[in-house]
Amino acid sequence: MRLEEVNRTNIDAIINLKVKEEQKYYVAPNIRSLADAYVYRNDGVIPYAVINKDRVIGFIMFDNHESKESVCIIWRMMIGEQYQGNGYGRMLIELAKEHAIEKGYQYIMADYIKDNLAVKNLLESSGFKEQGIDDYNQVIMIYKL
Repeated sequence: MRLEEVNRTNIDAIINLKVKEEQKYYVAPNIRSLADAYVYRNDGVIPYAVINKDRVIGFIMFDNHESKESVCIIWRMMIGEQYQGNGYGRMLIELAKEHAIEKGYQYIMADYIKDNLAVKNLLESSGFKEQGIDDYNQVIMIYKL
């Protein structure tokens, strides 16, 4: 599995990825994420396709524009509905850690909506520690690299 910056060959596949109906409350549609990435493109926001065996299976977007410390922020992250349940979320977290290390960060941060137990469990089992609640009532998680 690997990350590939969004480009003309993978953008349609990213847009077409969906999450399960019950997960729609937890993550913005990828088209919104791509629009946000465009708006904040000069502020350190970079969207990536998640590629497995030459197929786009997910999406992740890193944000550094609000960081005052050496923190890589996972702004958005998703695995397509048809690819869930295969361990790709865990592999994506590991890829995110590798990305942050390559970029020279000391920490990686993610957040989740309180009742999203799947992401809570994924982050906790990947070594992230709870740091509090943000202004949007989301749980902030930090991992020291």
